[in-house]
Formats: sequence, structure tokens, C-alpha cells
Amino acid sequence: MSFGMSMDMSMATHEGSGIVNRTRRIVLVVAALALALLAYAWIDGGREPLRPIAEPVPVPPVSGPEGVQ
Repeated sequence: MSFGMSMDMSMATHEGSGIVNRTRRIVLVVAALALALLAYAWIDGGREPLRPIAEPVPVPPVSGPEGVQ
């Protein structure tokens, strides 16, 4: 009887370790993908060439004693 109980315990432990290994693998894959994304963002840096901002600005007419000729 002890042989059967020992076998059941080893199977339960083995099945549980499969779940742990799968969870660990998923966590490692997600961490590796996050690290790869951060490395890409670091290398890319989001740099873009500078563009001049040139827009016409309407200037109101001057009024008052300085505007009278």
C-alpha cells in the first residue's frame, strides 16, 4: 500500500511542477518581449528631424495717438 501512496504523491508533484514550469515559461517570454520592446524604444529614441514652425500671425492695426499720421 505504501508503494501506491508514494506513486500518487510523485504523480501529484510531477503534475504540479508542469504547471509551475509552464507559468515560469510564460513569465519569462513576457519579460523577454517587454525587454525587447524597451531595447527597441531605447535604440530608436523617437528622434525626428526638426521642422521650423512658420505660421503667419495676424497683427491688429495700431490705434491711438501713435497710429495717427
